[in-house]
Parts: sequence; C-alpha cells; structure tokens
Amino acid sequence: MMDSLTVLSIQVWLVIAYCSFCSPQLSYTHISLPFQPGQVDTWTVQSTGCSCQGSSLDLSCACCAKGGCNCDMSNKHRCVQCGLESSCGNVCNITLSSQDIIERSGRSTGELKPSADLRGPTFCWFRFAGTPDERVEIHIYRILRIGIYDPVHSRCAGGGMMFSRTVDSVADFSTAFICGENERFSPPLVLFHDIHESNTPVLMLKIDGPTDRSQFLAHYSFTKKNSKLTGQKNKGGKNVVNTDCDVEYSDCEGGGCRIASPGHPGVYPQNLECRYYIGKHNTKIRVWIKLLKLNLPRGSRSCESNYLAIYKGGEEVDQLCGDGDVTEFELESDGSRIYMLFRTGAVVSPFLYNGFLAEVQTKPAVPDSTVENRRELVHASQRENPPPPPPPPTVQSTDSKPGFINDGYVLKSMINPEREVRVFGCNEEVQGERERVGKVSSTPNLFHMNKCSIVFRGAERDVLLIKFTKLELRDGSCASTSLKISVQDPQSQSGVRVVQEICAGNKVDRPRFPLVVNSSLVFLDFKTDDKSRNSFQGAFKFQNVLTDGHPQSNSSCDIRILGDFFPFLPKLQGIISTPNDLDIFGVNQNSVDCDYSLETGANQSFILSISSSSPSQSSPLCLTGCDGTGCRCNTRSKMSEIDYIQIYSSTDRELGCLCGNFQKILPVIYRSDKKLKLKYHHSAKNQSYYSLDDRLKFSAQYKFTKSSSVSCGKTNFSDKKGVIYRPVLKSAHLPFFEDCEYIIQPPPHRLMHLEVVPPPSATVSCGDWEMNLWTEIRNQPSRNKDTSSVKQSEQSREYGRVKENVGRLCGGSRHTSFSIVDMFRKELHIRVSSISLHRAGFKVTWVSDSPIPIDIINNRKQELDGMTDRLADKITNGSTDMTVPLVNCVLLLLITIIL
Repeated sequence: MMDSLTVLSIQVWLVIAYCSFCSPQLSYTHISLPFQPGQVDTWTVQSTGCSCQGSSLDLSCACCAKGGCNCDMSNKHRCVQCGLESSCGNVCNITLSSQDIIERSGRSTGELKPSADLRGPTFCWFRFAGTPDERVEIHIYRILRIGIYDPVHSRCAGGGMMFSRTVDSVADFSTAFICGENERFSPPLVLFHDIHESNTPVLMLKIDGPTDRSQFLAHYSFTKKNSKLTGQKNKGGKNVVNTDCDVEYSDCEGGGCRIASPGHPGVYPQNLECRYYIGKHNTKIRVWIKLLKLNLPRGSRSCESNYLAIYKGGEEVDQLCGDGDVTEFELESDGSRIYMLFRTGAVVSPFLYNGFLAEVQTKPAVPDSTVENRRELVHASQRENPPPPPPPPTVQSTDSKPGFINDGYVLKSMINPEREVRVFGCNEEVQGERERVGKVSSTPNLFHMNKCSIVFRGAERDVLLIKFTKLELRDGSCASTSLKISVQDPQSQSGVRVVQEICAGNKVDRPRFPLVVNSSLVFLDFKTDDKSRNSFQGAFKFQNVLTDGHPQSNSSCDIRILGDFFPFLPKLQGIISTPNDLDIFGVNQNSVDCDYSLETGANQSFILSISSSSPSQSSPLCLTGCDGTGCRCNTRSKMSEIDYIQIYSSTDRELGCLCGNFQKILPVIYRSDKKLKLKYHHSAKNQSYYSLDDRLKFSAQYKFTKSSSVSCGKTNFSDKKGVIYRPVLKSAHLPFFEDCEYIIQPPPHRLMHLEVVPPPSATVSCGDWEMNLWTEIRNQPSRNKDTSSVKQSEQSREYGRVKENVGRLCGGSRHTSFSIVDMFRKELHIRVSSISLHRAGFKVTWVSDSPIPIDIINNRKQELDGMTDRLADKITNGSTDMTVPLVNCVLLLLITIIL
C-alpha cells in the first residue's frame, strides 16, 4: 500500500501533467488579494484594536487591510472591500459598481464569498454594474452543497450557479454552468460576460432544498475590453435580436471580422446553439475563414454535442470538435447564406474548454451590380462613374412663404458639432443596416432630367422617420415642382403608393415632428425645373419596431410597445432607455417629453425594471424617496425645470416619480396586466449652457409573458382583528400575475399590531414579489350640499387623503411586525404585486388595541363642527374678537386627536 506522501505526489503530478496539456488555451486575469498569514479574512487584519467611526478613543473595532473599510457598529469586528459596506450583514443580493469600488478601494478586483450562515433553500444574486468598455470576469474556486450534478440527464438538479442579463429566480437552473456537493477547481472555472449600456450581468445562485451549510468562493474582476489577453475578441458583428447568441457579420471586407465563442477566452456556456451569419442575403461573395483556436471536449460522445460546423446554405461543409491546429477554409456563395454553427452540450469538470476563435474576410464574388439596381429604382443618370455628392449648399434664413420651409440652420447649429452624420444626395440608396440615422439634401449637379431621387432600404421590421428642415418650392405647379414620399405597394398598379406629396404654390407649415413611414422600403422623389431656387434638406432615422417599439405620429420620441404584436414570440422582451438621435431632428433647444407606452394583449402581463441611471449635472436639485407609498420626486424647483421619470397606470394614475441621482435605490420594478406609461422629461432651462448629452439618462428592461390572473378574493375588512392568508398555488402551464390591494378599516382604535409573513426566498425572489403597506386618513363626509358632481367627489377622494408609509417587503424578507398608532381615522392599505410560476403564499394578521367609544367620537365631532361653523361666521362677518372661540376650537381639536 502506498503511503500518503506518495499518493499526494502522484495526485500533484497528474494535475500538473493535465493542466500543462489543457490550460494554455485558458486566459484569465491574475487576481491578487491583500491577504497575509494571521489575518481574520481578506479585508480584516484583526477583529479589534482600531478606532471606531465617530470615536477615536474607542479601539474596539476591526483593523482593515489596504482597500478595506469598516462595517457599521452592528458588525464592528469586521471589514469589507471599500464600496461594498452595504454587504456587511449579508453578502447576497448586492450590486457591485465598478466606479464605486475602484474609487473607494483603488482596485478593480475583489472576492465573492457569502456569509457563513448561508443555507438552503435560498436564491441569491450579484449584479455587476460596470462601464461599456468593461467586461465582468469571474473565477470560481470552490462550491459546497449548491445543487447536484445529474449524470443520467447531464444537467444540474436542485439548484446551481448561472450568469444572466437580469435577476430571474424562475430561470431554468438545470442549465446552470456549475453545481455540486463539494467541488474544488484548480485552475479556477473562468467566466466572462460583456457589459453593455443596457445590460448589467448578474451572477445568480439558487438552492432548492434545505442544506445545513452552503458556500462558494470566487474572485471577480472588471476587465477592460481592449485587454490584449482577456479582452473582448469579437469584432465587426451585430447581435441578432431575440436570440441568445446569434451574430450577423454583414461587412467583413477591408479589415475583416473576428468571431469568438461566447465568453471567450473563458469557459463557454452549456446547452447553446449559436449561429454566426457571414455576408448578406442573396449576395454573391467569397469567404475566407481562418480558425485560430479550437478547444472543445474530445471523444465521440462529446463531439455529438460540442462542435463547430460550417454551412453553405443548408448544406454542411465541415464539422470540427476536440482541439486542433490552425485551419483555413475558402468558400464562394452563389447567393445562399454562409454561416458557422456552434453547438454546446453539458460540460463537466475539468472546466478547461473555451470554444473557438476565428478570423473572417469577405470579397465580392462577381462585379457589384447594386449600382445598376439603384439606378433602376431611382431613375439615376446613365453615367458610369458619378462623382461623389458635394456638401449641402449654404443655407440662408428666409421668411416663410407658400410652398417653402426653411429651418436649415438646424443642420449647423442645433446638431452636436462633434457628431459625424452622413449626408445623402440625389440618386443614392440609404442602407439601413449600415446607416441608422443621417441627413438628405438635394444636390443640383446630380439631378437626372430635373429629378432627384433617394431610396431608403431598411432592415426587416424597420420603419422610417423623416423630417424636412428646409424645403423650398418657390415656382411652378404640381406638374413641374413637387416632392413625393412613396412606399412599395404590390396591390397598386404602379407598384408604389404615395404617402405624402408637397407641391409648389401650396402653403406648407414647418413640421414640428418627423413623418412616420410604416415601411422598410421608402422612395423620395423630388422634381423641379429650377434647381437653383427649389431645393430640400432633411434628416432621417430607421427604427426597428421589434426591438425599439412603434414610433408615434406627432412626436419626436413617443413609442408604443404591444406585447402581442408579434404572436410568434413566446416572450417579447427588450430595453427602453434615454431617447437618442433627437439632435438629428433639431429638438435639443426645446424641452424633451417622451412617452413609452407598454400594453398587454389577452392573457398577458409584463414586468418593467428600471435598472440603471445617470443624473443630469445641470438640472436643479431633486431627490427621490421610495417607501411603501411608492417613489416620489422631492424638489423646491418647478417640475418643468428638472429632469425626471414618471410612471402612470392604465387609468393615468401616477405610480411613481424618479429624479436626480437615484442609482442606489435601483432596481425599481413595476408589474401590470394592462398598460403602463413611462414619461421621460428633460428640461430646456439650461440648454444655452449644456448640450443634450447633459440630461437624465436611464435604462429599463421589460418582458411580456403569457400569464393567468390571480383572484384577489375578499379585499375589504372592517373587523378589529383578522387574517389575510393566501396559500401557495403551483401552475402547470402559465405563470401567475397578481395585483391585489387590501383595505383594512377597523373600528376606531389607538393602536394596531400587524404581523406579516412574506413568501420564502426559495419560492420567489425580491424581484418577483412585492408588498407595499401604507395608511390613509379616512375621508370625511362632504359638507357641501351639492353632490351632483361625480368628478368632484372622485377628486376629493383622491387628493383629500394623506398617505403615510408603513413599510415595503419583498420575496425572501423576514417575518416582520408593525405597530400603527392613531388608528382613529386611518385605514390600512396593503398592495401585493407579483409575476411568478407559483403564486407566492403569504399571511397578514392584525389586532387592534385600545378602542375609542363611538359616542365620545361623535360628541367631540359635533362640538368641533359647531365651533368651526361659528368661527367661520365671525371671520366672514369681519369680527375682531375671535380669541376665545379660536382658542376653544384649537383645544377641542387637540383633545379629539388625543382621543
């Protein structure tokens, strides 16, 4: 029998031999943390001996390592990384901001290690809020009792860890990238996730069953995308919307493109199917593919589920798996699509496989015929090599006349001078896949037979927004001078349909908003006999209705998102953010008001999560406060002078207001099965000193889903004690949507004791379930005898109430108790909102204490009403002796309040 030292040496040799064969493919950042022998933990040198906050004489607090900061007094014997002080009590459900951490600790790296009392069942998340030039890098060294690996079905069971774009407790954790009873990794499991303006990566952990102790150890890094070793490897591609990982490389000429597997150079996710499309539809091209790296599992079974294939049309050219040397392919397309398919299956330890890296170069296979096609479409001249269009003519401000619009100075003074926007002239075609925004201008020397035509060819599901900033139609008639906007229409005899026509001699009002043309193929045709006196200038923008919503008429930025507009999508999801490209239409000298309307279809609901923001530096001071009554904007200025976001219900009731620097309270979540409207306002007060870039910026994710509504049951209660109990309901098909408001109006009491038991975190997360509690002063009967106005009574009910916050709870919150005083004229409101696969169970119990006899209340009320009437009569009649009745009234009012 071998001794332990021999066994250890053999194990070490095996690890070294194996890693020397596999690990050169893996690249990751070396993360060193300030841990020295004898320290309590990474950031705590010793638990006592250093001064506490606010008292230099008290030396009972912890001493911190470089980059560490003391926790509050409830955890005074511990330090954490500066910038993460909010995680002192519980390292779970936290947001790691690269800006805060780097500024506070001087490091872009750190450690993730949950609290020692972590037990299942639980759901925990870590959000990484970085900058667009960063990517999140995670190294996992150890996991303990976080799900188990099911070798029969090659997947995780009972929980695991996974990366996501949003917090989603109902995600399918069977596809988690890691799970296990007790696993150690050397080298570590390395993962990368890229950060975008609308995407903050989230590391999620879920444990379904009870455990006596669970744990994991990981390091993180906010790594620069331009890092030579660990930076982003993809180049020249555009993500295909509503897909997990498909990318389109439409232009790989010149500098070429670079294609990498997801998360490269880290370990790729499992159970993926990614397509990388090269070139355009129906275009003949030659393609060179140079495969630089290939690192996939070996073996016949692994090659069935982990491979890279190359397709020409629907025919497979080659399939590769395992690892290999540099390989090159040369293909020529006859118009069919060339693409690469990367398929992954279940990946098990050791986690050393990081996919592939390839370079792609394309060239036209035949002489380009698009110029001839363009000429046929726009009636261009027959010259073989037309010169490039000159710059737009100098614009002179002129008074408005019939057939004349002149707002041409917009192109020079109102658009950001640092922004380069291409100007398209006569006989050109605008390709929406390349140019999403731009300008148009008539160019006299490129007219063909007194005609100037421009074609707008957008991508699939694009619509066009166009606005004329200068339009001079001085002389002639419709037969000689006009401008037409047309769209393709197969049912029309000519094949096109005119959307708008403007003729010389007709009075034309200056357009305030862009014209919305609901077509991806649009024709602009301008004709005139006098090119020196008649001309146009304008701006355009393509908008994809699937990813960006439907633009609305009579607005520069209003959009409407319909949850059931694309019935082939099981879930419609996307991002709404600060309106861009407004400067192209010349609106940055005015206030900006944009309405984002989200509307559900039958059996639908959606969740809207405002996840990131950046305040305006020039807007007056405004603070956002959130509690059980909602979020409110607090400012001494007029609302029209600040930047803010408001949320309205389907009945136009304001649900919340956000302003100033509210990043720390995010995410703010709203749910609905009807309609919500997000209103964005940017003030023009400081436009003379600040550009349009200095404004409140935000980003919000939305997701529509099929759901079934939950019956609220009894919602009004008038007993002095009672229970609201909702058991857990499991759905076999659709998620549950719940939006219920319960009102408790007990008999007059001085005190109410309230106990709330929210659903456990194993059932729903904080993002899935929310309970808001507040009180309102009960309405008094109106003393106005005219009760005919229903609208007036509704307004009195809405605005005559005073709301007071009680609290806010979410999924996973602890058993909570409340004591509510002065329940003499108050009523308690409890609103529960959730969208989840299971209807979350909860329980609310209340008991009223110290009742007030009703006859005393009535007597005091009658006395107070009479004294108020007499006081009002004296004021009306101009009496000067009101001291005694006024004092008596105040005293009686105080007595009534005390009772």
